[in-house]
Amino acid sequence: MINCSRKSGHVFTPGYEEKLPEIISLMKALLEKHTGLQYIETILRYILNTADNIGVADLEGMVEENLSSTQGEVIMTLAEKIKQEGIQQGIQQGIQQGIQQGMQQGIRQGLLETIEMGIHLRFGAEGYRLLSSISQIEDINLLKAIKEAVKTVNTLDELRTIVEE
Repeated sequence: MINCSRKSGHVFTPGYEEKLPEIISLMKALLEKHTGLQYIETILRYILNTADNIGVADLEGMVEENLSSTQGEVIMTLAEKIKQEGIQQGIQQGIQQGIQQGMQQGIRQGLLETIEMGIHLRFGAEGYRLLSSISQIEDINLLKAIKEAVKTVNTLDELRTIVEE
């Protein structure tokens, strides 16, 4: 059994009050569990998600020190499962970010091509000198504004003023 008396001093740790909402949330989650294994899994999730400086390897050392080998194996299996779930979640988030960035890049490229065609149709070869500045712009909203301006400005200087804003 883990010695709880030496762990109780943590209520006096600075910043403890800030952790109370998380601890209460943990208590609520524990009330919804039906087996000891579910309790342990909930606590492990809490530890691994809230303690920035504790990883599975750190937890393994603590488990070996405080539990029997059979109990430790169960806990480490759960910890590895939680770690794998975290890795999968990270992969999914990375994929979503990659898709989002790809979409933004596609929108940007489409806007640049539209602006190029509009400048060519409105101002001919003279307008191409402005394209090198426009192609450096990353801001999608500014590119949209330039695209609209290409339709309405009367001179290339008016368009240059918008591009240089």
